[in-house]
Amino acid sequence: SGYRKLVKLVSTDCLNLYTDQIGKYPYNELDIAPCLFGFGFGGMEYPGLIMANATSFFDGAFSDAWSLSDGISHEIGHQWFYGAVGNREYKEAWLDESFTTYLERDIYGMALTDSYQYLRKVDSLFPDMETKVKSRDELIAYARSDYQKLFVNVPPDKYLKDQFYGDTEYEEGYVFLQEVRIRMGDDAFRKFLKEYYQTYRMKKATTQDVVRLIRKYDGSDEMNEIIRFYVK
Repeated sequence: SGYRKLVKLVSTDCLNLYTDQIGKYPYNELDIAPCLFGFGFGGMEYPGLIMANATSFFDGAFSDAWSLSDGISHEIGHQWFYGAVGNREYKEAWLDESFTTYLERDIYGMALTDSYQYLRKVDSLFPDMETKVKSRDELIAYARSDYQKLFVNVPPDKYLKDQFYGDTEYEEGYVFLQEVRIRMGDDAFRKFLKEYYQTYRMKKATTQDVVRLIRKYDGSDEMNEIIRFYVK
């Protein structure tokens, strides 16, 4: 079926890309279980297992290949960040969600993979690479105005009024990593990601661990300003 083909393509591409650019997959197998979570939900991750939301394929009026691929690539990314590099999920959820969002959107999402070619054929709404880059650049451009006085490492019980879960943990943290990447340069940022993974694989990391490693690669005033804007 189209569902099985898409899942196989996306999962194969993700496992290859994440292994190459981050580090070795930490488990002996990966099981993917289709679940009917309802529209608007991506899935759920556990070490060696992800639950992928297949609602739009089995319980909907249309097949939404785009959202399924996003969900699978994100949950597979959690095998690296959360499944291997652990963190305090309530107090510092950005550590797994933001790094995983980077894997989903950039390491997988910006690669010309077999699944990308397939998605361009089967989903008329799936964006081409130029559109993806433009969307990312726009997100980065408006981030400073959107996230004034919001910090990635603040738990939900310390939220400001009207703040909601996901905005800082996923989106702001992702933009923080993008600003670090741009300042550090692509080559250095790739080395940073690999060292972070290798250093804390099967251990628990903290925000300060990430900050220290960023400063190892770039301790400039400009980088410290980026850190101060996003990290409390």
